[in-house]
Amino acid sequence: MATSSPDDLNRLNRGFILANQANNQRNLDNFGVDDRRAIVDALRTAGGATLTGFNGAPRADDLLKKMLSNSFGGAFKLNPGQDAEEKRLQDVIADRFKTAETAVQGLIKFQEKTTADYFKAQAQQQNEFFNRLGGFFAQQKIGDK
Repeated sequence: MATSSPDDLNRLNRGFILANQANNQRNLDNFGVDDRRAIVDALRTAGGATLTGFNGAPRADDLLKKMLSNSFGGAFKLNPGQDAEEKRLQDVIADRFKTAETAVQGLIKFQEKTTADYFKAQAQQQNEFFNRLGGFFAQQKIGDK
C-alpha cells in the first residue's frame, strides 16, 4: 500500500470495505465477481496483518481462508482428512515452539551462570595480581613517599 497509486489505494480501500461486509455475513456468496476480486486482492495485500476494524479483529490471511471456505457451497473447504492433518501439523508446530522456548530459557540460564563465573574468576585473578604486585613492591621497598 505504501507505494500504491491513488487508483490502487481506492481499489484496495473499496476491497477492505467489502471485506468487512463479507466478514459480517461470513462468506462471499452475495458479491459480484468484481467485488469478490476486490475483497481477495485487499486481503492478500494485507497478508498476515490484523484487521482491527473488523468484528473479531481477524488476520487478513485467516479471513480470506475463512471466506473462501464458507463460500460457494463449501467447495473450497478442506475435507475431514485434510482438516485433521492441518490441526495435527499445527499441534506439532506448537509443540516445537514450546521446545524452542524451553531451549532458549536454558540458554539464558547458562549464559547468566557463565557470565557470573567469568566475572568471579576475573575478580579473583585481579586480586591475585594486585597481591603479587604489592608483594613485589614490598620486596623492592617501594612505597608511598
